[in-house]
Amino acid sequence: MTDNQAPEPKLAIEMPEKKKLVIWVTGGKGGTGKSTFARGVLDILISAGVNVVALDGDQENPQLFRYYHNVGKGVIRTELAERNGGDEILEAMANDQPDVILVDVAAGGSQILMRLQDESLFLSDAEELGYAFTVVSVISPIMDSVNMLREAMATTDGYSVQHVAVKNLHLTTGNNTFELFEDSKTKLRFEQAGGTVIEMRSLLGSTYGAIDKYSLPFCVVANGESNLPRGDFNRTRQWLTCLRDQMALAKGALWL
Repeated sequence: MTDNQAPEPKLAIEMPEKKKLVIWVTGGKGGTGKSTFARGVLDILISAGVNVVALDGDQENPQLFRYYHNVGKGVIRTELAERNGGDEILEAMANDQPDVILVDVAAGGSQILMRLQDESLFLSDAEELGYAFTVVSVISPIMDSVNMLREAMATTDGYSVQHVAVKNLHLTTGNNTFELFEDSKTKLRFEQAGGTVIEMRSLLGSTYGAIDKYSLPFCVVANGESNLPRGDFNRTRQWLTCLRDQMALAKGALWL
């Protein structure tokens, strides 16, 4: 091609339209870290410019609401244990139509999900409205978490639900590792069924404690907008970066 010749037009590549997504975050009792994970996911999605609506369905410990009610669009409190629980989520899907709806759910979230399906066709309506569904199970190294993950798969069997298991590395100390999960038939079945296992790294206890003391969103610390020391700023920024990289490993099940 000479300088006087016009370049040949490039063929436009049609990218498949990204399906809207509900991320349903649950975990076992006793501080598995589900709300910490939900906070991190919400923070990352807002920072990425994703149109996200967040709901906190944990009535006993509404961390998502406490930390993020003044960030982005805020956080809606919802009572999922009631028969009309989940109505705010259905309304958000039908009317607001955000890219992502993030729900922080109390322990036993898969059973709550199936009860909502039985009561108000929750999953079926989500699919009709164009929403994919991801159940996130944040797990600890104990056997109860393995059992919880197996139950989450069993209760949602037959429905179009993606599964992500999140190993909370903050809970690993000494010999207390994820060996029970790694060696389990549940993990094998989980991965064979298309589930994805990712990790949430530990954040230094003193940094996490300072964030908790002042109810600071992670982004406020990571952007240097708090009065916390430089070390806390760097550690929080690195923690969010690693979490974002792990979210990407889920290949769209967590939107990224």
